[in-house]
Amino acid sequence: MDTKQSKRHAPGFTLVELMMTLALVAIIVSLAAPPLRELVINNRAQSSADELLSMMQYTRSEAIKRNTAVTACKVDPDDSEACSSDAADGWHQGLLVFIDADADSVVEDPAQILQAREAMGGDLSVSANADSVTYRPNGASANGADFSVCTPDGDKDKSRNIAISATGRPRLYKGSVGSLCPDV
Repeated sequence: MDTKQSKRHAPGFTLVELMMTLALVAIIVSLAAPPLRELVINNRAQSSADELLSMMQYTRSEAIKRNTAVTACKVDPDDSEACSSDAADGWHQGLLVFIDADADSVVEDPAQILQAREAMGGDLSVSANADSVTYRPNGASANGADFSVCTPDGDKDKSRNIAISATGRPRLYKGSVGSLCPDV
């Protein structure tokens, strides 16, 4: 019997080949993980800003449609049917849109609430220079406001900003100019 013929090569990989492949995969994954995290954070910030912009557009359209003042305000964490005027409470904790005939930014009757938005969740925050935004029946803003959706790292260049002009038109833009995000 020939010894060369009795030695058969089993199909498959050797342990060394398998370990080298796993090491290469681990290196590639470790290089791809940070950009993937940035992508997720940027997408969440953009999505939250789009939702806030949509709520402001809804508030304006309801004021025009109903021919009365309609207000959007940040929610009081202790009372989900009331507006908060506490500077420590943020718009990321939720917001209310309600009919506000006397334009005083106070929910007199919970039946007047048109829409409520839950808290954002996650580690995004929203900074603003107003506790509420009231739209008049003609669609103009009684009080212009600026909002910034801030990322957890505090990088103002990644912030998404919404500016509401006196005419009532909300506008979304990206970047550090006009950002209300706190310095980290």
